[in-house]
Amino acid sequence: MLVILFYDIRDKNKSLYRSVKKIAEKYLYRVQFSVFEGELLESKFQKLIKELEQAFEKHDGSLDSLIIYTFLNPNITNKIILGEIKEDLFFS
Repeated sequence: MLVILFYDIRDKNKSLYRSVKKIAEKYLYRVQFSVFEGELLESKFQKLIKELEQAFEKHDGSLDSLIIYTFLNPNITNKIILGEIKEDLFFS
């Protein structure tokens, strides 16, 4: 399945930000500062969700947000990019 993940985490919650970023980078490709995408098997997707839930619980993410879109058929999606395409090195 195609997965698109994005988050909005308060500046005050740096520990949650670092945890979410590290988990997302383990499973997906970073395409913007807080946006990740990639194709995952269901088993990997479930691991991703579990790790993110644990991070939100551990680091009090009650005032922060993370949204994940899943597409079971990536052939029916369309991607439009306006502006500069970010290179992987940009996010290192």
